[in-house]
Amino acid sequence: MSESQVKCIDTSGMKTYPEYKDSGVEWIGKIPKEWEVKKLKHLTKKVIDGTHFTPTYVDEGIPFLRVTDIHNKEIDLESVKMIPKKEHVELIKRCRPERGDLLLSKNGTIGVPCVVTWDWKFSIFVSLCLIKFEQEMNVNYSKYLFLSDQIDEQISMGGKKNTITNLHLDKIKEFLFIVPLLPEQQAISNFLDHETSRIDALVGKKQHIIELLEEKRSALISHTVTKGLNTNVPMKDSGIEWVGEIPDGWEVVRLKHLLLDGKEGLKIGPFGSSLKLDIMKEDGYKVYGQENVINENFSRGKRFIDDSKFNELQVYEIHEDDIVITMMGTTGKSCVVPSNLEKGIMDSHLMRIRTKEDVNPDYISLLINKSDYINHQVKINSNGAIMDGLNSSIVKSLLVLCPPMEEQNEIMNYLISNNRRFDHPLEKIKQSIEYLKEYRTALISDAVTGKIDVRGTACE
Repeated sequence: MSESQVKCIDTSGMKTYPEYKDSGVEWIGKIPKEWEVKKLKHLTKKVIDGTHFTPTYVDEGIPFLRVTDIHNKEIDLESVKMIPKKEHVELIKRCRPERGDLLLSKNGTIGVPCVVTWDWKFSIFVSLCLIKFEQEMNVNYSKYLFLSDQIDEQISMGGKKNTITNLHLDKIKEFLFIVPLLPEQQAISNFLDHETSRIDALVGKKQHIIELLEEKRSALISHTVTKGLNTNVPMKDSGIEWVGEIPDGWEVVRLKHLLLDGKEGLKIGPFGSSLKLDIMKEDGYKVYGQENVINENFSRGKRFIDDSKFNELQVYEIHEDDIVITMMGTTGKSCVVPSNLEKGIMDSHLMRIRTKEDVNPDYISLLINKSDYINHQVKINSNGAIMDGLNSSIVKSLLVLCPPMEEQNEIMNYLISNNRRFDHPLEKIKQSIEYLKEYRTALISDAVTGKIDVRGTACE
């Protein structure tokens, strides 16, 4: 399926059912005449969550699935936690998942369904819900119902979906399902299997193009910040094995030597206990956090503190041209503070660094975000593992290849100009992917609610 083929498909122009009736539920509206609306609890043998305690993890044992394990189409057993067989035997006395059951995430990223299509034994954590359907329900059709706007609407009732962190079993059991006859469920399932796989394949190709463009951009940045722009300049040994030669006029220095002295040069945000939610106000001095750095947008956020608290924590204030770095979660992402900043402080998850006058802060931020040789050092300092958080010692000890100020500016201007060549095609591809994902959801929703009649289609 090409993108043009997808774009020319409009579900509103597809065949509909000959006759509809009122579903009896205002937000569902009309459904095909022969269909019914039933509560999930009347369509299932069992709805139960996994174990409520953390079992013992071992190197070899029985797979123990969590929410993160069911996100992909195929479960990666190498990343799945294992538990002892004796604990598994106890756990399945309460909750025994088998082929043909449906798993549903109820904590964290909620509402993600996964059909059990394998025969190996496993147990599940409390973050997953196990649903065993009666014979009148096709489990694959049920999976598509959970992927539709119809169920999404029910999850979101009473609050925005992205603010809900736990989906209670009692609420899951009350979900309203739109139920065709079993043969029709199978027809809808077959149609959606065929169409969504074609859409997913196209999305996969586009994501691969994005990866190639990002790799090309990264290679350009890495080459430029290690070799410079002048191909005729004499080179010298950097003394760093994984870097090799650098331009003769460049220096290799620890990052701490490019910063202002003492705490003025590097400051970690205040302890979390200093900024509890109960002290936050609706206006005043702004509190900046990771979302501002990750999104490179300092207008986001609605956390404020009053004059008294600001005076107490004023040493954590951030100014124009400061570099702020994320320390927890998405670690090592940096951003230069813009000129139109609302007066405020950073929170406990950020680190602030201030460069000397002969150092371009945008250049240092670029190195932290995009340079392979900086990333390599971070990995070495964390023993090659993904870090739970950065610390000041790691940041200060980073070796930086530092050109003269004039050359730093030239490199930044060159990379900004070249970035525009990548930004436009990347943005177009990303928009195309979003369209395909929206179309996929709309197609699923229209099929499982009977807005389109897929019976008799070539892929049914």
